[in-house]
Amino acid sequence: LMGSIAIIVRAEAGLEELGENWVPLPLGERHSIESIVKDVISTESDQLLLSLEIEGPDESDLPRSITASGVWGAEERRVLRSLCQRLSARLYDAESGGFIEHEL
Repeated sequence: LMGSIAIIVRAEAGLEELGENWVPLPLGERHSIESIVKDVISTESDQLLLSLEIEGPDESDLPRSITASGVWGAEERRVLRSLCQRLSARLYDAESGGFIEHEL
C-alpha cells in the first residue's frame, strides 16, 4: 500500500521533472473528463480509499489536472492506471517530485 497525493496530468513521455514554468496540457473537455472518471470509478468497488478532484472551472475551462489522494492498494492503483490510459496522461508525485505511473 502506498499513501500519497499525486496529480494526473498530460505530459510528454520523456519528461522526467517539471520545470518552474511548466503548465500541463488540457486533459480534455470537462464533461468528458467527468464522464471518464465516473465510468472508471463505477466499475470498481465502493471500498476505494481514493479521492479524485478535477481542476475547478475557476482555474481553467479545460481541466489540466486531477488530484488523487488516498491510500493506494491494488484497486486504487488499477483506477489510477485506467484513468491515465484513458486520458493519455501521466501520474506525478508531488512529494517525490517525479512521475510514478511505472509504479502503478
